[in-house]
Amino acid sequence: MDDQPQQQPGFSPSPYAPNPNSPYGQPQGPPPSHNPYAQAPGQAHNPYAAPVSDAAPSWQMGMDDHGILASRGSRFAGSLLDGLIYTVVALPIFFLTMDFDTMGSEPDVFDIYAKIGIPILLVAIVQWYLISTTGQSLAKKMLGMKIIKTTGEEVNFVSGVLLRSWVPAFIGWIPMVGGIFGFVDALYIFGAEHQCIHDKIAGTKVISI
Repeated sequence: MDDQPQQQPGFSPSPYAPNPNSPYGQPQGPPPSHNPYAQAPGQAHNPYAAPVSDAAPSWQMGMDDHGILASRGSRFAGSLLDGLIYTVVALPIFFLTMDFDTMGSEPDVFDIYAKIGIPILLVAIVQWYLISTTGQSLAKKMLGMKIIKTTGEEVNFVSGVLLRSWVPAFIGWIPMVGGIFGFVDALYIFGAEHQCIHDKIAGTKVISI
């Protein structure tokens, strides 16, 4: 006697129905996709747990492919600290080399510029060397920040110093334009990428390390 199930009258067989005579058994569906947030086997269901979302957590705001972008406050503090380093080095040397016997006479402008400018230049050379080789000024080392290219590569003298520092400084010396440039340059830090104009010129960004 035929064991095949009898087809009911008025119904056509489904082309997707499993074939009981298939030597390969029942067809298998696609494997379930892995959910990294799925509840572990044996773990009791918590009805009060926060819902799972695919959106990035809030602490990842300010992140990109190469790390956490340095905060605006940290960058502002780093700028102030670098300026303070120049002052701390230059002023003591200026006062130690001052000739108090000539204070009543007309000051020698060249002598003043030399006493202030030479210490500042020496500190600047150290800063330029550190940025070119490590991506960090003295202040950035203290505050845990680093300059890198937007591609994630290390900066060099051209990107870290020439384009990022010297070109903006040259623009700042241009009459009428310099003051506006400095103001707008600082405002650009409030963009989503935390880049000032000098960062965009050099193709750099600052990350926390």
